[in-house]
Amino acid sequence: MSSSERSDRHSPDISNNNALLREILDNCEEAVAVSDHNGNLHYYNKAFDSLVSPSSPSPPLNDLLKALSLDALGVWRMLEKQVRMGYAPTYRIALNGGQVISVNAKLFSPKDDRGLILSIWNDATRDEQVRLNYNQATAMLELTQKVAGVGCWQADLEKGKMIWSEELYNITGLPREKSLSIKKYLTRFTPRSRAALIRNLKKAIRYSTPFEVDLEFYARDGSTKWGRANCRIENRNGSCTSLYGTFQDITDMKQREQAILRSHELLTTILNSIDADIYVCDFETHEVLFSNKLVEEEVRPTSNNMKCWEYIYGLDHKCYSCPEMELLDSEGNPSGLFIREFTNPKTGRTYLCHDRAVDWISGRKAHLQVALDISDRKKLEEEITMAMAQSEAANRSKGEFLANMSHEIRTPLNGIFGMLELARTTELNEEQEDYINTALESGRSLLTVINDILDFSKMEAGKLDIVEYDFNLEQCIKSVLKSFSVQVSDKKLNLEVEIAKGTPVCLMGDESRIRQILFNLVGNAVKFTLEGKVKVEVHHEETKLSPEKYRFVFTVSDTGIGIAENKQDIIFKAFTQADGSYTRKYSGTGLGLAIVRRLTALLGGDVSVESEEGKGSSFTFSVVCGLQSDHFSCAFREEDDQYEKNSLPALSILLVEDERINRFSATRILEKLGHSITPAENGYEALKILEGATFDCILMDIQMPVMDGIETTNEIRNSKKYAASRKTPIIAMTAHTMRGDKEKFLESGMDAYIPKPVEFKSLTEAIARVVKE
Repeated sequence: MSSSERSDRHSPDISNNNALLREILDNCEEAVAVSDHNGNLHYYNKAFDSLVSPSSPSPPLNDLLKALSLDALGVWRMLEKQVRMGYAPTYRIALNGGQVISVNAKLFSPKDDRGLILSIWNDATRDEQVRLNYNQATAMLELTQKVAGVGCWQADLEKGKMIWSEELYNITGLPREKSLSIKKYLTRFTPRSRAALIRNLKKAIRYSTPFEVDLEFYARDGSTKWGRANCRIENRNGSCTSLYGTFQDITDMKQREQAILRSHELLTTILNSIDADIYVCDFETHEVLFSNKLVEEEVRPTSNNMKCWEYIYGLDHKCYSCPEMELLDSEGNPSGLFIREFTNPKTGRTYLCHDRAVDWISGRKAHLQVALDISDRKKLEEEITMAMAQSEAANRSKGEFLANMSHEIRTPLNGIFGMLELARTTELNEEQEDYINTALESGRSLLTVINDILDFSKMEAGKLDIVEYDFNLEQCIKSVLKSFSVQVSDKKLNLEVEIAKGTPVCLMGDESRIRQILFNLVGNAVKFTLEGKVKVEVHHEETKLSPEKYRFVFTVSDTGIGIAENKQDIIFKAFTQADGSYTRKYSGTGLGLAIVRRLTALLGGDVSVESEEGKGSSFTFSVVCGLQSDHFSCAFREEDDQYEKNSLPALSILLVEDERINRFSATRILEKLGHSITPAENGYEALKILEGATFDCILMDIQMPVMDGIETTNEIRNSKKYAASRKTPIIAMTAHTMRGDKEKFLESGMDAYIPKPVEFKSLTEAIARVVKE
């Protein structure tokens, strides 16, 4: 068709056909209006009318055009803006009725002389609301991602590019880019995590399977963090074209998991290191919930949901000794710890079990047991108990042997001393008296040796006890020194004592042991001093033990032969002497100083020596004593009266003694002192005699045939048959001198105690004392 023909088809008939044009424009969905440069509206269609004023028959169109400033300048500005932006701009217009609408306007300026403007309008209000909702949803999504620490991503596999959300940039620390390559994305992960991510991506692309994996990545500051990647697949035409998912920062969660894991490993290590069986079972089901390594080694590697009695003890029924009822109170709450011994019937081992109820996971009540294997300890205890029993039996045997030895040695010594004492009462010439005195001195030396050996044996057996009672320190020292008056006189030595001013003398302690220590040290000093003096000094010091206890320090010094420096360390050892050669001048057992050291230790003190050979020695020892409460009676306590042979009236005495020589010597000496003696060989004979006679005093041996001294004394004190003699004084005169013997005899009803061999001077004093009382 030629141009002229086309021109003919658009003839003036068509252009002037206003009715046809109006009908076309009125049926158009877009709002159309025609105006001039002055804003005068020449035409608008129905859609325009509905847009600007859907309820008004006379829309204020001029107001709209004036609001848009559709003059010539405004038109050209809008046209210019449309071209520059590439789309129709949106305008918000406030109409006279107060309604605000959003519109898109496209303006056209026909090229003719009339200057008319064609405008096409679209209602953008709905699009504006959609855009607003979209922006709000986007902002809410970004806020949610920020709060949750979750970023979103999408990977275009065809282009090799990725799109990240704002939060994902914040998490990884990468600079913001419009398009991020997958390769650059992978560099943010540690080598191990990168390999794991690539492996999962390949699997997802190949098999179209989603995945979730925890990855370690590099943070902005170079440190490493942990993230959790989730991935989903998008397929097109049967092949994977893109991936999308989330990435969450789980560093804090990982740190908590690792802390929990470390705590669990530490706790497991501790529980597995404890040398005890530890297991936990459910209170209701009795299913084993936990067992440590030791249980698994002893029983089996795993419980396999077995019952506790089956797993631990190999039983097919509940344990009869199970203490679970003891572990809960009446309200079903844990009641505390239950301790018991239990022997496993499966292994035969014995355990010390500590059971308690505990709150377990998910609100369950569980039975916790910690069982310590004490089988070896029990066996050791049994062995120790048996060894102790054997040791005690041996000690008892040793004690009995010592007691018998003491008795058997002292009994003949008593006869020797008695006969010698009896011989002294006869008319003797000077030579005979010297023989008698020499024999007595030798006997006393033998008695000293015997006493040392017996005392040391008692110490070795642990039979030497400390008994505290009131005594006067000054009298104790003077009585010891008085024992050496003859030797000191013979050697022409000075024997001195010095008690420091303010030193208490009314003490509470074991006087007999203090006396024994002094006797040994003073005896050595006198023995090893040829000329000069022997001196005893005493002072006291406070102790940290208690305000009532004091340390009393004794020094025994002499001007004797002294001790070589290389011998001073060995003299306190048993059976050791400073001179142990065949040519030694001084005799002795070598036990005296060993006994002194042990006695001072028992009395809370110690002993030491300072000596210079040829100039003398100084022994210092200390003991701990208390003070008496009754200082007045102690301070004025006098020594026992010394009775000579004529100081007592003639007494009738019953002498109960089974040994013939002892009975003969005692009878003869007491008769020479003016007393009337009735002898009896045993307790039975004594009781027969007492049925028809009474006496002023009874001398009672202990160990006798038929009836011993204790049984005899009990009959005298308690039987009505011997009521006339019930209060007669009884003196134990015996060779039983072990520790505790004296107290035992006095508790049986006797009034005094004289050890054999008897010093008849001591016997006379004892008789006088009990008769007077």
